[in-house]
Amino acid sequence: MKPTKLSRLAIFGWATLALAAWSCGGSTSPAGTGTTTTTGTGGTGPTIDCGKDLALCGSLCVDTKSDGKNCGACDKACPVGQACVAGKCSFNCPGGLTVCGTDCVDTKDDPAHCGGCDTPCKPPMGAEGLCLAGQCSFRCVMGLADCNGKADDGCETTLATAKQNCGKCGNKCPPVTNGDPGCKDSKCGVGSCVMGFDNCDNDPSNGCETDLSKDSNNCGMCGKACSSANSEFCNNSVCQQGLLIKVEGHADVLVSCKPGDYSCEAKQICEKITGFPCLYQDYTCCGGATGSWYPNDGASGSSSFNFTYNYDFCPGNNNYGNICACNQNQMAKYGLAANHTYCGLGHWFRQ
Repeated sequence: MKPTKLSRLAIFGWATLALAAWSCGGSTSPAGTGTTTTTGTGGTGPTIDCGKDLALCGSLCVDTKSDGKNCGACDKACPVGQACVAGKCSFNCPGGLTVCGTDCVDTKDDPAHCGGCDTPCKPPMGAEGLCLAGQCSFRCVMGLADCNGKADDGCETTLATAKQNCGKCGNKCPPVTNGDPGCKDSKCGVGSCVMGFDNCDNDPSNGCETDLSKDSNNCGMCGKACSSANSEFCNNSVCQQGLLIKVEGHADVLVSCKPGDYSCEAKQICEKITGFPCLYQDYTCCGGATGSWYPNDGASGSSSFNFTYNYDFCPGNNNYGNICACNQNQMAKYGLAANHTYCGLGHWFRQ
């Protein structure tokens, strides 16, 4: 039988649709494979593979057996109060679960439905919410801790920097010599030093060990060394030329003498401590062959050694010069060390 006119039109339409589908290069995977191919300009496009147990709904892979918005098929939503169970909307959930909205949830451990539907656990600062046996709790995020035991301020302690809880709660950093303790990277150390001191050896066990005002290897700052070749030393955090002489009963005395010129050292010590010009005499108080310097104050000097700075030394003690004082008033006036007796010997240490 010859095809009618209508039949010929129908055949032409089907052929046209088939050709269009072939020319565009697009295809849709069979239902249940979970795979779809989309094409763009030029006939190519990304492929999303949801696997055999999920289905692609829009741009998301979903489980149509339990998804309340895509129950049994894409875009097939269950009404509120029913959940998707085995691909069908139901008023009951299996295994002791509870219908919340359109989902089956375990209200014993679900932070969004803890103890009942729509009762979310709201964690405090620095924490994440937990649901334990239907009761809300919280857990601190890594690096934070609840060291004061107060839930209202959450995980208030940063363990990496808290010197009262360094690395763990209760680990208090110990005191630091000439400074304050600190916590860095969860380890105790030197936090800060008092003015004029520093931790130049980077050893936290001895704290801020360096006195920057007089350490010639760290003068004013760690690592700044005074020149030994120029006879420099550190004085008030500044490198200066000269010699710094230790004197019993007094602060150290700066003299501008060459090392080994003990007569120069004795004279300048005498003048800087007493405030008077000092005069030379041949007398010594320790049987040495050299003389001494005394302040021209009208009471010191002479063979009575009322008060003199000798640059000689007693036999066997060649590292110091003697301070001779046989006048108690002069001893008190110039502050000879208190442990020296009347007419006794004090010392200054020669360089």
